[in-house]
Amino acid sequence: MKMPGKNLLLSALLSGAAAAGMAQSVVEQTLPVNIDRFVTNPEIDVTHEISARASFVDSATTKLYGASVGDVSEIHSAIDYVLSPEMTKDFLPRVGLSWERFSFNHSGTIPLPNVLQSGAATAGFDATLSEDWLLRFEAKPGVYSDFKDVDTNDVNVPFIVGASWLVDSDLQIFAGLSVDLFREYPVLPGVGVRWQFAEEWTLMLVPPEPRIIYFLDKNLQVFAGLDIKGINARVGNSFGDVRGRPTLNNALLNLTEIRAGAGVTYKVLESIALNLEGGYMVYRRYDFFRANFHLTSEPAPYVQFSVNGTF
Repeated sequence: MKMPGKNLLLSALLSGAAAAGMAQSVVEQTLPVNIDRFVTNPEIDVTHEISARASFVDSATTKLYGASVGDVSEIHSAIDYVLSPEMTKDFLPRVGLSWERFSFNHSGTIPLPNVLQSGAATAGFDATLSEDWLLRFEAKPGVYSDFKDVDTNDVNVPFIVGASWLVDSDLQIFAGLSVDLFREYPVLPGVGVRWQFAEEWTLMLVPPEPRIIYFLDKNLQVFAGLDIKGINARVGNSFGDVRGRPTLNNALLNLTEIRAGAGVTYKVLESIALNLEGGYMVYRRYDFFRANFHLTSEPAPYVQFSVNGTF
């Protein structure tokens, strides 16, 4: 039986995301990768943002309405590139490409696709509204599906709009809105805060990766927190027929996953950081919400490696 209140709360955590669709949060995206570019470094003409990440989640018992139907392991990978030329000191267009893939290895008779993925363009802008306020709009038009029988029904244009209030150098507050027509709740708000409450400590309550960070030195930090992942995608035209569930043909699937873990970040160069983390996937839900059909997975360990660069 569905639990709308609980599902809405989890969707709100992801809202930031188009996580379930864009893999990043609305509140995270309201914060430019480098605030200094707006505040102290206006001479930069073009910024390139690149991120790549890959993770593995071990086999997790998966249940259909409480009854086990087999195990699922997962490989997640994603690459994002954004080019941001400075048109004026207060307006920065954002254009780029984004790719994300969830691969599932099944056992038993689990009515799930082997792959969910997205390939999208990025189009938007950052704008300085005042000395203390920044605005971001970003859309990701593309294909969001299992890449079976791809057609125009698989095309979606999720977008976010959000604002950042730079209270001071130690405190920033974010708020925004995420719109995704492939999601059960298409319009969702998101909020977040970054607070450096001590010289070595920073609290980042920003989905999809709320965490607390301790700086060992200027190049090395350790952290602990959550990682919220997901994707909203459409499955193939005959997906349900081959699994004996015709109501799932061409259905929308919302994947929501929450991980709890800890890790380390090391800046190998001023503009490049490596991240390694591990912990447990504590929640995973596959929701064919229009068909009133969903599965959940039990907790399982995970490991993730990522690279981030700004040039």
